[in-house]
Amino acid sequence: MAENQMTHLDTADEQQEQQGHKHTVNSTIEDLGTCKKLIKVSVPPDEVKKEVEEQLVDLRRNVKVKGFRQGKVPQDMIRKQWGESVRQNVKKHLLEHAYFQALKDRDVKADRLLGDSRVENLKFSEEEGLSFDVTILLRPTFELPEYKHIHIELPKLKVTDEDVEKALEGFRRARGEIQPMEDPNSVVEAEDFLTCDVEVWLADEWESKQDAAKKPEGEQPAALKPLKEMKDQEVHVPVDRVGELDVEDLQDSLMGVKIGEWGEVETDLPQDFEVVEGRGEPAIVRLKINAIKRLVLPPLTEEWAKESGYDSIEALRREAREDIFRRKELARISDIEGRILDKLSEKVGAFDMPPDLIDAELQDQRRRRELELRYEGKTEQEAKNVVDEEEEELKVRTVQNLRHFFILDEVAKKERIRVSDADVDARIARIAQGSGKPLAEVRRHFEERKVIPQLRHELLAEKTRAFLRENAKIVDQQD
Repeated sequence: MAENQMTHLDTADEQQEQQGHKHTVNSTIEDLGTCKKLIKVSVPPDEVKKEVEEQLVDLRRNVKVKGFRQGKVPQDMIRKQWGESVRQNVKKHLLEHAYFQALKDRDVKADRLLGDSRVENLKFSEEEGLSFDVTILLRPTFELPEYKHIHIELPKLKVTDEDVEKALEGFRRARGEIQPMEDPNSVVEAEDFLTCDVEVWLADEWESKQDAAKKPEGEQPAALKPLKEMKDQEVHVPVDRVGELDVEDLQDSLMGVKIGEWGEVETDLPQDFEVVEGRGEPAIVRLKINAIKRLVLPPLTEEWAKESGYDSIEALRREAREDIFRRKELARISDIEGRILDKLSEKVGAFDMPPDLIDAELQDQRRRRELELRYEGKTEQEAKNVVDEEEEELKVRTVQNLRHFFILDEVAKKERIRVSDADVDARIARIAQGSGKPLAEVRRHFEERKVIPQLRHELLAEKTRAFLRENAKIVDQQD
């Protein structure tokens, strides 16, 4: 354990062990806000000296030094050679003991501690003793209502013919082929893959160019040029993106445009656009359709079904129906558990949570969302702008998730729901199997990144959600 960090996981045994020591520990406690306290701890110098001397004496009895009989090494030699190491051991021991003793003296239960607490202002010497400050976060307190037999009413689980047809179309799409449109009169349709020449114009300059084109040849102004030109850009019509530009309503602007023709769409250029004079300015993006490719689906025939590994189209439909039912069943389970937690949260009512925890979790959610957006193709600045716009929604969701976490935690404690080592091993094995990597490699990866405690929390939440669902009263709505 690092000396500037106190870990609260599984501290009960450690705390019990420390209770056997007789060191004098002084402490005070102060409120720092909601669910947050500052504990100031100290151990007198004579206690530190006594502990150092006892360990040096014990070391002298057991250490073996060439030229001396065991137990007869001069104490000065012991102090000179091993004194600093002993002092570091004493510091670590007293720091842990004093911390847990201060918690006990200030009536702070170990199971109320939240996360790891950071030790600050640590001082240690035989002359001044040991002193340090530690800020702790405490779990919120609330009254847990009756959580069994919660009434949940929701639509009956069923698979419609329309669901099956959509699944079959998806199955065919997965086996379709993207083919070029050979007809020169082909026009852009939804979901086409296009190859385009692109021009990016400032909106007012494009308008001026169009006006100039209507004037007599002798009155033509100096030639205007686009801000940027791109050749043979790949564009997928449903995606509102051209190169590095996000362009809204791209599909509507290009629908029906023939090969060889130009389509146009209005947009505002981003603040980090590569051409400085265009940054943040209204613009016209022009696209000349050079080629069209289209996903062509295979025909739904008995022959094709057999080629795809099924006895018949009917067998394909039957498997599709069963697969849809399984997926809907999983979604229904998640829906039920979410509704139960929402009802419990409503019954519990408002309770205070540590603002530091909310802020930390919110920042984590922001980072995750920005990564998602970057993965979707947005620039770093674009992703940040989107997340800024979603900030309030993210905060509401973060607070709700934390409320659910604390409610689940209380239910787990009351019902003595536990996560065993076998549970963790089984989950790691499943992850390894799904990733196709060796079990030992996945376990080592988790251990090196210290994510197994997080995995335990996730498994505990899953078990507790399942417990609530299994003890709820689920009623199908009448048609």
